Amino acid sequence: MTPLPRLGILNTGDYSYGIYLYSCPIQQTVNWLLPDIRSNAFNFITSLVLTALFAAFSWHFIEKPALKLRKSFSLRRPTHQDDKTLAVEPTPLSTLPGNRLKRDTEKCAAVFRKDHDQTTT
Repeated sequence: MTPLPRLGILNTGDYSYGIYLYSCPIQQTVNWLLPDIRSNAFNFITSLVLTALFAAFSWHFIEKPALKLRKSFSLRRPTHQDDKTLAVEPTPLSTLPGNRLKRDTEKCAAVFRKDHDQTTT
């Protein structure tokens, strides 16, 4: 089976999240702004065009730049294994600023030990 041809304009980004996000509010806004036009076809076509424009704008100016930023907010820190390679080692959660995992784990273990000591004596 031959795949369907793809339009060039649709190969420039991933608009699915923008369509999901904007379709209902745009359709309702078109319906609210144009109350005299109660044609389903008009509402569908107008909403489709506006949703596609909003989704394309959202992908190119919000989502794509935000995805590029995630590399700079990685929870991994680089370590040098030797002169030629750079390995990446995961950062322990207990060393992250504001992380209470280690302290909470120690509190929980202390309470467990206390309860365990009381039940065995």
